Amino acid sequence: MFSPDFLTVEKEEDANWAHIKPEVFSLTMEHLMSGKPILTGAVDAREDTTIQEGDSEIVQMIKELLETRIRPAIMEDGGDIEYRGFENGEVLLKLRGACRTCDSSVVTLKNGIEACSPLPAFRIVD
Repeated sequence: MFSPDFLTVEKEEDANWAHIKPEVFSLTMEHLMSGKPILTGAVDAREDTTIQEGDSEIVQMIKELLETRIRPAIMEDGGDIEYRGFENGEVLLKLRGACRTCDSSVVTLKNGIEACSPLPAFRIVD
């Protein structure tokens, strides 16, 4: 997973970072220096929170809060969050990166959402 501020690399559990880190660094730098896009045919990760013409007022508020307050806090810990929709009074979200595997991410997210705004309930989806 990548963002403007970080790159997350997953490894096999038995792999030793000391052995693979130089190769990961080398390949990453080589690609970045080439000027080629990180992914081809990929959609910008932030496109999910872009306010669209048909979005209701509450969806616009949800997207703005995710983009300006919640997503930056989650990205500081090596994760990201995707807006997946608003159904039956629930905001549907997907955790990415480090947040996807963190045991406390849902509690942190719930506390963060409640602290940031009067957003409706949310549900983490795959």
